Amino acid sequence: MVLSRPLLLCFSLSAVNVSSSDDFPSLGKYTQACAPYTCRPKRVVAPLNVCGMPKANCENRFRTCMKAKCDAVADPTEHLDCFSAARILYITANMMGCPAFHDAQKKACDCVSPKDVAAATRERLEYFLEVNGASEAELSDKALDALLAKYKGREHTLFLRLLKRYPDALKLDPEEFGFVDGIARDLDAGAKEMEKEERLKRAADESVDEHEEL
Repeated sequence: MVLSRPLLLCFSLSAVNVSSSDDFPSLGKYTQACAPYTCRPKRVVAPLNVCGMPKANCENRFRTCMKAKCDAVADPTEHLDCFSAARILYITANMMGCPAFHDAQKKACDCVSPKDVAAATRERLEYFLEVNGASEAELSDKALDALLAKYKGREHTLFLRLLKRYPDALKLDPEEFGFVDGIARDLDAGAKEMEKEERLKRAADESVDEHEEL
């Protein structure tokens, strides 16, 4: 399995350079166990990753990205609201994100026969460097061979580092961001509905008829 040309939302989140956080819950055994995604018979089998990128890596980058965004919010109330929403998104992604992650694999990876993996990876690497304006020296056979040898078995790390080096190569999928925005809207609507119900309940509890007969 090798990277296809459309780039990944996962990788775009991974490219964010922020520190780790302890402000999000440790889900541990409560995280949904995902069955490995597999290619068709006689093709290279993919473990639970996006072309080698572990799902846990994506979740951790997602968490640190959201923390950085929330830390930048100065207003105390908005800061707390941001973290509340971020924690819910983080938990949702960890505990219910397996189908979406498998779908990302199908979109982002090409299943190839084992004998073609090396050639396909090299082709993808050369294509990426060429379209992103790499120098002739970087496109030389010697340079390509050196990179592939250095990251053999860790090709996902190679492409992640290339994306950090060439951030303009990131192609964000509007549908993926629409999905996240939809979750955020639903969470906001649900929170407002719960707040409304709580206000009505408090009003009913506080309402006293002084002339009511017992």
